[in-house]
Amino acid sequence: LATLPLAGHQLGLVQQVKAVEQLTIDAARSRSAPLALRAFALHPLVDSVSTARVLLKGYRDRHRDLARLLR
Repeated sequence: LATLPLAGHQLGLVQQVKAVEQLTIDAARSRSAPLALRAFALHPLVDSVSTARVLLKGYRDRHRDLARLLR
């Protein structure tokens, strides 16, 4: 499907989300809690590192397998 090129702000958002996706993959592959935290913190809908910490803790609390996997 042909589309027009993305405007600057649209391209920036797509690149930011793509970077978050890559960090999430890297965190899963390396079982790294710090990388998972960084992925949350860089997401455009997360307003701070403090919020990212709360989100990661919530995931770890609710998904025990995840809590055991991340170091």
